[in-house]
Amino acid sequence: MLKHLKYPLNSFAFSLLVIGGWIYFAFLFGWLAAYLLTGDRIGLVSLLNLLAVYLFLPLPLVILVNLFLRRPAIWAAALIGVAAFIWLWGGMIILSSSNFKSFLLSALTPC
Repeated sequence: MLKHLKYPLNSFAFSLLVIGGWIYFAFLFGWLAAYLLTGDRIGLVSLLNLLAVYLFLPLPLVILVNLFLRRPAIWAAALIGVAAFIWLWGGMIILSSSNFKSFLLSALTPC
């Protein structure tokens, strides 16, 4: 087929997106490793932990960009990032049936 149309972007933009994705994942996984190893004992890690949920905001954008880049290593890193997000904050987002029942009860009663 047309080998020159393998990637819809030129080589500079392609390289820039790949490097940007890897810089993002290096920062994300660096924070995750520091969080798992130290918790809140180090001041800088503690500060990052306060805003840690915002570290995952670029993850959907990286996944959308990777639909065009088709890099398997970025897919693997994105999967680890999604798994880390679900492990850390999945309980807050996904309602269980017991939480939902108690929420309805407290919302419908005056106390």
